[in-house]
Amino acid sequence: MQRALWARGFKVILGRSDAVAAGGGMLVTAPALALPPALAACEEVAFEELGARSLCIAPGLELAARAVSTAEERPGSGALAAAAAACGTGLVVDVGFSSTSTAAVADGRLLPGTVRRIDLGGKALTSLLREAVSFRAVSLAGENHLAGAIKEAVAYVAADPYAAAADCAKGGSGGSGASAALPPSDPAGPPPPIDPCPPLGTDPRVEYVLPDGVSVRGAGFARPLPPRLSRAERQAAAAAAAAATATTGKKRPASASGAAAPPPPENVIRLGLERFMTVEALFHPGDAGSGQGGVAEAAAASLAASPPHLRPLLSSRVLLVGGGAACPGFAARFAAELTPLLPDDCPPALVCPADPVTAAWRGGAALAGDPAAWASRCLTKAEYEERGSAAGEWCAGGVVKKQGGQ
Repeated sequence: MQRALWARGFKVILGRSDAVAAGGGMLVTAPALALPPALAACEEVAFEELGARSLCIAPGLELAARAVSTAEERPGSGALAAAAAACGTGLVVDVGFSSTSTAAVADGRLLPGTVRRIDLGGKALTSLLREAVSFRAVSLAGENHLAGAIKEAVAYVAADPYAAAADCAKGGSGGSGASAALPPSDPAGPPPPIDPCPPLGTDPRVEYVLPDGVSVRGAGFARPLPPRLSRAERQAAAAAAAAATATTGKKRPASASGAAAPPPPENVIRLGLERFMTVEALFHPGDAGSGQGGVAEAAAASLAASPPHLRPLLSSRVLLVGGGAACPGFAARFAAELTPLLPDDCPPALVCPADPVTAAWRGGAALAGDPAAWASRCLTKAEYEERGSAAGEWCAGGVVKKQGGQ
């Protein structure tokens, strides 16, 4: 089964199922502290099924630290952060799909004793948003793809969730809810953009137009709330509509009158608290029913578990990677939550890559493109046949080469 999955992936992406045997090397990312039997099975598939000549299994946290270039470092970070970047050292926070992990990386190698994991990631956040929208507006049961699209479009991290909730209450009565039979504001033009991270004191509520397969395709789109009309304006609009109806008489079908049919009504939901309270579970997992600490507490625990002489160096380069790190407002809120948890001599300095989603892949590409680094990290087929599985060494931070490079 594993060989079939790998072969299909290579055939779809690279156009040939024997790409590993032809290319020679294979790099696999694995979760930090993965179980040795799983790593041993990966070695068996790579060498005995796919015919790889060399294999490297590295944690995504470690590869992400390698991916951050000097151009992406925080400007004016100082000599300590520059030294940490030069030696591949930093505290990595990976907000992934299935979980959130933090760990210290020193000299390009993961320190296994510093790994902390929260069983909460993008998948769980999508489920929370789906449940909230289903309870307050329309049912999204079984619509994971649509819920994920809504999360990607409107979710953000509030600097103060209580103040943001108060802004939602001040913005208008009704909160979140469904609105039916609303005419489209501008069906020909693109929807107006929304504020990805509304500042405190402004109304964070938005509308999301659900797809209907006719006029709105794909996953729908978000747009700002329509302007609120005064009582006089609403009365004037109602009078104008009544006058138009009295003038034209009974409405006739479009086929009989020759006029174009009116656009179909839009299915619109209004999102307010859901925009930021869903992502709030990363900082307070108890909101999602978990007894674990938040992402800031996990990062502080990873730093506390590292050697004391490395802590100032690690805190001077805190790398935020993973899809969740790209959420608007996450970096500022994370810095505010982390700073009080660290010692006074270890102020955090955040580094946010331009593309945190592909940080691990770019780090793996950099490792594979460096022959010396690859030779020091990989396990060759000859070594595998001579010494057997190196699953325990992968867990401990990499393969330990014998003297003479054997």
